[in-house]
Amino acid sequence: LLDLKIAESPQTVDTFLRAVTEADAAAGGVAAAACGIALDQLAVDNPDAWNLVATLAWLGPDPVPLSLLAGPCTAGDPARLADLAAVAHRRGLARIDGDAVQMHPTPAGVVVGPGGNGDRAAAAVRLLRAAAPADPHSRTWRTLLPHVLAATDPARRLDDVVVEVGWLLHSAGSYLKARGEARAAQALFEDAHDLYRTPDELADEQRL
Repeated sequence: LLDLKIAESPQTVDTFLRAVTEADAAAGGVAAAACGIALDQLAVDNPDAWNLVATLAWLGPDPVPLSLLAGPCTAGDPARLADLAAVAHRRGLARIDGDAVQMHPTPAGVVVGPGGNGDRAAAAVRLLRAAAPADPHSRTWRTLLPHVLAATDPARRLDDVVVEVGWLLHSAGSYLKARGEARAAQALFEDAHDLYRTPDELADEQRL
């Protein structure tokens, strides 16, 4: 269950509840409205923690290894990263699970929103491209695969990272093929291939 906490925020409980009541919750409901207010307050109180939360949101719902986040969120400082993850945990926006941190889906949905922000979506893809091994037999792929599938969602605006998306999809397909999951691998290979087709090729297929 979503358990937002404002103990570390200068906002009083009454102020928080009044803001939720006044928020337009028609689209996402009261929970989404509360998350939006909590995220806005975090951005004011601790911008670095907000950046961590935003990065988590774009990497999908599965637990994200802290080692993957150290570079973009804290310039490689693991102690600082742990502190920021603890802030997100205390605010009820994410939970820490061993060496990984997982964001609650409701605030994650508020961060990502419909359509997906191009800059943040592209940053998630670049982060995964830098971390993904070329060897399809690497154990790292087991951890990265759900994040790769989330970050390469075609509903997101990824025009600036088409090459990176294609590489990730093909490499993820190679990993699945190595595991004996041929059908799932073929679907990713086809998605990767579609990214490299020219506009003329796509137009010819649509006329068939």
